Amino acid sequence: ARTDGAATVNDGGGSLPDGRTPPADGAAPDASCDGAEVCDGRDNDCDGLVDEGLTRACSDLCGGSGDQSCSAGAWQMCVPRSPAAETCDEIDNDCDGLVDEELSCPPKKPRLTVVILAGQSNMVGLGINGELSAADAASVPQTHIYYNDSVHPNPNAMRWTGLRPGFGVLADRFGPELSFGRRLHELWPGRTIAILKVAEGATALSDRWAAGTGDLYRLLVQEVEQQMRDLHIEWRPQIAGFVWMQGESDAIGRRDAAVYGTRLRAFIERLRHDIGVPLVPITAGLIVDQELWPHADAVRSATSQLADDLGPMIAVETNDLPTHAADPAHYDSASTLTLGRRFAEATAAMHGTSWRFPEDLTSARGDGYWTYLERAPGSAPTSLVYDRRSGRWEGMEASVGTSMVQPSARRAAEIAWSAPLAARMRVTISATDTGTAGDGTDVEITDGEHVLWGPARLTGGRTVSHVLTLDMPQGHELFFRTTSGPAGDAAGDGVRWDIDVDVLDFDE
Repeated sequence: ARTDGAATVNDGGGSLPDGRTPPADGAAPDASCDGAEVCDGRDNDCDGLVDEGLTRACSDLCGGSGDQSCSAGAWQMCVPRSPAAETCDEIDNDCDGLVDEELSCPPKKPRLTVVILAGQSNMVGLGINGELSAADAASVPQTHIYYNDSVHPNPNAMRWTGLRPGFGVLADRFGPELSFGRRLHELWPGRTIAILKVAEGATALSDRWAAGTGDLYRLLVQEVEQQMRDLHIEWRPQIAGFVWMQGESDAIGRRDAAVYGTRLRAFIERLRHDIGVPLVPITAGLIVDQELWPHADAVRSATSQLADDLGPMIAVETNDLPTHAADPAHYDSASTLTLGRRFAEATAAMHGTSWRFPEDLTSARGDGYWTYLERAPGSAPTSLVYDRRSGRWEGMEASVGTSMVQPSARRAAEIAWSAPLAARMRVTISATDTGTAGDGTDVEITDGEHVLWGPARLTGGRTVSHVLTLDMPQGHELFFRTTSGPAGDAAGDGVRWDIDVDVLDFDE
């Protein structure tokens, strides 16, 4: 079995000198037409054929050696020299980027969609079970919950069970998890959902939730690690989101409120690293702006600003939600239900079935699961930073924008995309030279370890296109790389990338 792949090239027009055979594939002849054939989409040796007979050694997707052929001016995916036959083992045996394709395999362990909930008392929940309608009080199908309430004496905690009322501060109370799970089940009816909730009232990001050091932060990570290990026994779990309802305790003092955004960024970035999902979607509730929290506005603004800067992340409004008449610090039963539904809709909104560059380019790193990097040869990539004046992601030397990706002589410019969930993906690219001078650019697609396609040489307004079909594990990244031409002359270099990533089939 082989990965679906196709490539086309358009080098523009041009007439042939007398006596020449027109080149294959509609490509124009090389201007000099007197050299050895190279992989550039041109008839270098003037024999009427383009890129004929070009192969080279390469490293295949299984870490072995293989051969790579040139087509339409770009090196194609590496073909193993001795590929193994594909078998039903959830491994890419034949090194083509697909797993168990074209086989009738026994059913796998069922897929489980895990969402983490954390925060202080409004995440713990003080909704009253007795105020629920029959529909809202009913158990939620295909939805499970594990609740570590830290110090609250709730007998429903510390075990997996079906989602129903009773997972609030006490067994007769509920939190946003109830309507959150029900709404997610409505939005994702084919999935089994697991909610992992860790929450404790009157706790702050300044100490107990502090990234890496707070006791509640450590408890959260410990529970995620342990429960994911346990779930793996019977399921194939993957984390699809993190929901945060916290900030009231940090809004009491001016000093803590002033640095809330910095601390929340550190919390999110550390959590993503520690749970192993680098771009897990974040849903964050904005605390109520009221006199109990003198600096609520600073905490709310910091949370909203972070959602604008750090994606995928959505801030959820709560100012319109009433609190208990005798308890203004906590949402009443109806508000708790509304809050849970808003959390679910925000979480689901960050999971799509298609992604587009440059249409998805925003000022927020990670939005649409895109990030922007520069990389020197043999070095780890460094992140670009968004420049609001230019509307581009800028680095030390390279840049990425909506109309042009520009490398430097020493650093490649990279567009990276990360898979939000495991799925079979179709990746369609078109790259066009937009440079005004210099020796052109090279473009390629890698998975960080292997070149999946390319490099393709772009000069003189040339366009090259390609299609890949790949089985992508959750969090697996693709890098769309632009480097300067062979002479290292980056003056005027530029490439317009158009990238479409589409889900063909979720790994359910």
